[in-house]
Amino acid sequence: MKSICRVLAAALVFAGLGGNGLQAQDESPVSVSIDVGFANQYLWRGFVLNDSPSMQPGISVGFKDFTISSWSNVSHTGPNNQSWTEHDLTLDYTKSFGKNSLSVGYINYAFPDLEDDSKYTSEFYFGYAYDTILSPSIKVYRDVDDGDGWYYYGSIGHSVPLPKGLSLNPSLGVGLNQGQWIDPTVISNVDLGVSLDIPVGKVTFSPFFTRMIGNKGIFGSHNMYGVMMSIAAK
Repeated sequence: MKSICRVLAAALVFAGLGGNGLQAQDESPVSVSIDVGFANQYLWRGFVLNDSPSMQPGISVGFKDFTISSWSNVSHTGPNNQSWTEHDLTLDYTKSFGKNSLSVGYINYAFPDLEDDSKYTSEFYFGYAYDTILSPSIKVYRDVDDGDGWYYYGSIGHSVPLPKGLSLNPSLGVGLNQGQWIDPTVISNVDLGVSLDIPVGKVTFSPFFTRMIGNKGIFGSHNMYGVMMSIAAK
C-alpha cells in the first residue's frame, strides 16, 4: 500500500511539473488526466464491493475523440488477503454535435484477488448527453461475460461557481439493474451526491459525499464520502 502511494505521489508531481509543456501546445489533440480518490468504502451500482477505506487511482489519455483509461481499487482490507481488488481498462469514443454528445465504449474488468475462472469480465456501453443547465445524460451497459445483464444509468447535475474559484457540484443519478450479477430487474441505486472543487495550483481537491439508496431487499442504502485529487493537462 505504501509503495502504491509513493508511485501515485510521484505521478502527481510529474504531471504538475510537466503540465506546462503540454498546455503550451494549445492545438495538441492529446490530453492527459490523473486522479486519485480516497473513500470510506467502495460502492458500485448499489453493491458494497468493499466496506473498508479504499484508494482509487486512475489515469486517462485522450487523442481527439478517443480516450483510454486505467482505474484501480485498492482497499485497506481485501477479502482474499490482497488489497488490490480491481482494475478497469476503458476504451471510449465520444463525439459532440453542438450541445449533443454520443459515446460508445468497452470496459474490461479484472479482479486480481479472485480465482482464474472469475478473474475477468467485459462490458460494452453507449451513452447520450446534452449540454444544458442540468447536463442530463444516460448510459446503457451490457455485460457480455460473468455479469451477463444490462445496467441503465441516468443522471443530472450542475456546477455552481463560488468565490475564490470554488465550485459546488450537486448531482442526482438513478440506476436500473436488469439481471446484471442478480436475477431480478430492480432499481439498484439512487445516488444523491455533492462535491466541492477546490483548486490549489495545478491540483484540484474535491471532497465529496454520496447517499446511495438501493432496492431494500437486495442493495440497501449506504453512504460514501472522501476526497478526489486530480490533475488535467492538455
